[in-house]
Amino acid sequence: MDWMTSPLGLALTMGVLVWYQLETLALRPNFIKALAYGTRDPEMEFKLGAFYYHGMEGLSKDHGKAQAWFQAAAEHGHPESALHLGYMHYKGHGDNSSKEASHKWLSVAARGNSTEASYRLGYLYYQGEGVARNYQLAARQFRSAAERKHAGAAAMLGYMYHKGRGLPTHNKLAILWFRRAAEMGDSRAMLNLGVMNFRGKGTRKDFVLAYMWFGLAHQLGDPDTAYDGLDYMNRLVAKGKVSPDEIAEAVDLGQEWADKHGLSDRQKSGLEGELPPGVSVRSRSGVVGEGGEGGGGQGETLALEVEGDEPPDPKDTSY
Repeated sequence: MDWMTSPLGLALTMGVLVWYQLETLALRPNFIKALAYGTRDPEMEFKLGAFYYHGMEGLSKDHGKAQAWFQAAAEHGHPESALHLGYMHYKGHGDNSSKEASHKWLSVAARGNSTEASYRLGYLYYQGEGVARNYQLAARQFRSAAERKHAGAAAMLGYMYHKGRGLPTHNKLAILWFRRAAEMGDSRAMLNLGVMNFRGKGTRKDFVLAYMWFGLAHQLGDPDTAYDGLDYMNRLVAKGKVSPDEIAEAVDLGQEWADKHGLSDRQKSGLEGELPPGVSVRSRSGVVGEGGEGGGGQGETLALEVEGDEPPDPKDTSY
């Protein structure tokens, strides 16, 4: 007789149904533990690992126990648990954590078709963390994730085409991947597109489009990217590259682009409205912002690698 169809298995299954219906916080961990110990169900093991990681459902936070349950689930074929285990080893959470173990478990998750694992594995190869640096393997993993619509991976693939790291130097392909990343909301890709338009790399020089991309990065980016976008907008104005009318055109183009790609309602950076000194811009939606006091941008040229010579750290995994 199959274990799950035995009286005990059916009883535990009914217990799970009761658990979902009643959502009794005091009992849920006990149901999970019973199933995890009794059936070795990887989904139950994963849930228990998540409870211990966050200190949820009446269980105290314990990264060691979380790591043990994630590993049990990963060994039973649960790719998401392998991803989380790789993340914990990378961050040093849990027992005997190491970058080498992070590489091992991210590889397991990537073989299980985890898009996020492919991105993070690409990062390890790019940085040479837990494994020898290998730009070719990094590009392969980034491409795998990018083709499954991972914005960060698409941005890194564009960056590597521009730098010629693990891929032939090809600015048109760099722009293609930066655009794909930007369309998925990656603000660093927007910033890089602005620089490519400013410099005429892979496309003709276009200061209006450069201002548009810098403005989008400023409006939609995290604080660091938003600050860079604002700085680069200031530089364009200080250098006389764009007129007030061209700025208005760039703002309208940016609004149209954001509307088209469903990014208009995205959380803003908190820096919006801080336009260059003396600039008052109106878009179709009204006044966008007005510049205050202070100087313009500094430096003679824009740096192409707006995030530095290395990519940003991977984003924390969401549980």
